[in-house]
Amino acid sequence: MRKYRYALASAIAVALAMVFSAGGAEAITSNFHGSDSGTATAVPIDLTGASCAQVNLVEVCTTTSSLGIYAGKTSGSPFSGPFTGQSVSQTVPVVGTGCSFAPTKIAACTIGSNTAGCLYSYVGGAGANRLSSSGDLFAFFLTGGSLCLDGNTLAFEGTQTLVGVGGSGKAAGTGGGETTESLRGQILLVDLAGNSFSWFTGSW
Repeated sequence: MRKYRYALASAIAVALAMVFSAGGAEAITSNFHGSDSGTATAVPIDLTGASCAQVNLVEVCTTTSSLGIYAGKTSGSPFSGPFTGQSVSQTVPVVGTGCSFAPTKIAACTIGSNTAGCLYSYVGGAGANRLSSSGDLFAFFLTGGSLCLDGNTLAFEGTQTLVGVGGSGKAAGTGGGETTESLRGQILLVDLAGNSFSWFTGSW
């Protein structure tokens, strides 16, 4: 069974749009809020043939690449307004015990009433958001975060930490602002090769 071959770190690749509000000195001093939603696709990557292993009939791969496409709106910052964006990210399972489908390999986490969720951490990512009113681009790195996957429903929730690194127009010369976004979603489709498709929504 390859049902979970990267359903796990897949959906989870939701690079979140809030970062465009978090670049530079202005963003650091602004009290801003926002939300976004979109879809993510994920593909298992195993260039060396050494990063995937069978765990209780489930093939778990330590490296998965995901693409997130989203839209949202923010307020309370110099970069307020509607935006669209795209990002790429990678996740890996956290070594431990208690995960429902890999109880001796992956650490457990709690999602809803399920205490046997499976814990993943972000190892990196990058993306850019486009302010709809001006076309200005805001680039960012994904530097951390984690998510918990329900092995039964394929729902997930977690956080992402993103750091603005500048861009064009209003974002030119900015950078260094950090934002943490809460997110949730669900893997909708996953094939035997581990390619998956999911939805997500976030807020900050």
